[in-house]
Amino acid sequence: MPWLPNDFIHPERVDLATGHHLRPFRESDVDIDNPAVMGSRTRLWSKYGDAWDGRRRTSPTRPSVDPARHEAEIAAHLTFNYTVLDEQETELLRCVYIDPPSEGSPEGADAVA
Repeated sequence: MPWLPNDFIHPERVDLATGHHLRPFRESDVDIDNPAVMGSRTRLWSKYGDAWDGRRRTSPTRPSVDPARHEAEIAAHLTFNYTVLDEQETELLRCVYIDPPSEGSPEGADAVA
């Protein structure tokens, strides 16, 4: 059974009260994504441990993320990676991942963020 209805349309932009906004990750975001990850890698590693793939990011110029894969997964509604951006979209502040529920998800969960 699919996790989303066939006619589901994901939001292309969600404005936040802070003046920032969320929008789906794009392949072209890799240049602003990597500095954000590199600046947070210690915190991310301490929070997620082995589940976090950022440990392979060894330099600010060598991202391990496959941006085309993220963009394709969003388009296919397999999973969603939203970026939190400033208004000019010159700084990526955070990412929000929304995935289908899986084994171990809370009972009745529609998604895991």
